[in-house]
Amino acid sequence: MSWDSEQYLKFKKERQQPCLDLLSRLDGDYKHILDLGCGPGNSTVNLEVYFPKAEIIGFDSDENMLKRAKAEHQNFCFIHGFAPQDFSKLNNKFDLVFSNACIHWIPDQSGLIASINAILKDSGTFAVQIPIAAESKFYKLLYGLIENKWSKLKSVSKFHMLDQDGYYNELIKHFSEVTIWRTDYYHLIDSKNMVIEWYKGSGLRPYLSALDEKEQKEFIADLSEIIEKEYHPLDDGQLFLIMPRLFFIAKK
Repeated sequence: MSWDSEQYLKFKKERQQPCLDLLSRLDGDYKHILDLGCGPGNSTVNLEVYFPKAEIIGFDSDENMLKRAKAEHQNFCFIHGFAPQDFSKLNNKFDLVFSNACIHWIPDQSGLIASINAILKDSGTFAVQIPIAAESKFYKLLYGLIENKWSKLKSVSKFHMLDQDGYYNELIKHFSEVTIWRTDYYHLIDSKNMVIEWYKGSGLRPYLSALDEKEQKEFIADLSEIIEKEYHPLDDGQLFLIMPRLFFIAKK
């Protein structure tokens, strides 16, 4: 199921805040940067703001996202490919590999980290931000619904992220300095329906792609019913969409 850049960018401001927070922790003078999982190019633009003299390449596996990126940000080079098997398309080594909300979609995290190390220069940095799905209220409700009613979706590939111990143990095999932290983001949204709209642009995609049109409507209706019961408005009518996220910066 292809990504929908329009759906994803409905929450552009909220989605880019973790990206900006990760950028604010970087202190290197990077000349060659790979934006791994660049999507529609919003993270690539943020990288240029922080590192205006750097050569920045966007890399993503989704044609829809790259079409949007290439149309709106023609000053960058964007490459279509799957990580890490298509890293052979990259003709240079990098000072920084930056990845905002991407690597949890990639199987074999150990192999990915080893491949990232291989395309970094000797003093290179790998900087990552990913959601902690296991601690997200939405995913707990989603997995409960699948367990209780939508068993046909149990086979859908879930995220491939490690926990903080797992990432640290993998990263120290290749990097001399590793910093890991987490942040919980309390995004304010206007309605319970916006919970569904947020995840239609990301984590719900593989589940919806496994259903036909009729099943999709039924599945969303079931999920909406649960969200109606479990999400509670604040005094002004808004709701918190709480997103726990894991960050790390690894230096060679």
